Amino acid sequence: MSHHIRTQGRLNQTVEVNIDKYADYCPICHVTVSPYQIGAFLNGNDDTSESLQIVYRCPNNDCGKVFLAMYRGVVQSGAITRRWYFFQNVEPGCPKYPNIPEAIKNLSEPFVILFQQAFFAEEYGLKEICGSGYRKALEFLVKDFVLCDKKHSASERKKIISMTLSQCINNYIEDSVTKEMAKRAAWLGNDETHYYRKWQDKDL
Repeated sequence: MSHHIRTQGRLNQTVEVNIDKYADYCPICHVTVSPYQIGAFLNGNDDTSESLQIVYRCPNNDCGKVFLAMYRGVVQSGAITRRWYFFQNVEPGCPKYPNIPEAIKNLSEPFVILFQQAFFAEEYGLKEICGSGYRKALEFLVKDFVLCDKKHSASERKKIISMTLSQCINNYIEDSVTKEMAKRAAWLGNDETHYYRKWQDKDL
């Protein structure tokens, strides 16, 4: 399906172009919508431009934010320079918050913050830094889980806080399945923070 719309060229002149689709999703509130179109702008003077941006506003009463739909210009069949504009993506992308169980939220607030930030980094394509964030989040989750046991003395709690993650897992996680899973997560997490990767066949 195609749509014929009016846009503005770089010199503010009106240019009519064809696009393949309108944006139908708000990247900020993550709701399927029919957004209000505020304006459309080419990066050149006419429909030989390489890209098109359409400015939308979300009609959702709980959002109302402005976002851009990005289009790529493709030369029409049989034409030398005239282009159709094909939808690519919407910006700014704002990832959904990951679904974290209430029990985990109540157990470790630092874990929730760290995990969300690492998740956002991954969603934005920052693959080289999100792994270290997940690794740090894991350590907070494990240690906060261990420290929630009120039987630990003040001196033992201090020792738990300062010990390595692997020591904490080995010494204080009792359930065998949980311990094995935590160990493997820690091994892979360490690979995300070190120069040399031990687990060459594993990725993020």
